[in-house]
Amino acid sequence: MKPFNLEAALRGEKVVDNTGSVAVDFKVWEKADCIVFLFKRNDGHLYFMTYSIDSSYNGLFMAPTKKKGWINIYKDEIDKIYETGNEEQIFKTKEDAIERSQKCVWIRTIEIEWEE
Repeated sequence: MKPFNLEAALRGEKVVDNTGSVAVDFKVWEKADCIVFLFKRNDGHLYFMTYSIDSSYNGLFMAPTKKKGWINIYKDEIDKIYETGNEEQIFKTKEDAIERSQKCVWIRTIEIEWEE
């Protein structure tokens, strides 16, 4: 998981704790030198956690970002199935992937999902 980043959280990126609960709101309380988070557990219950602004934010993380893309699947001369295995060959749209495919060995284009 990505370490907590206050600037990213202030921009609106999601924050989670070490149990996977999502922060539904937070306030920076500068007079008290702390940040108060409101978390929602998977079962729907809400709870508060307070962290010092100067703390290491143990237990806080930036939520993973879900990504989607399209890749081409190929077959080689001995009928082995493969994909290129390199990040430059993940396309934003199916149309872009098909357009860039190597038609002579291309089998199909598939959508993939991952988290960063």
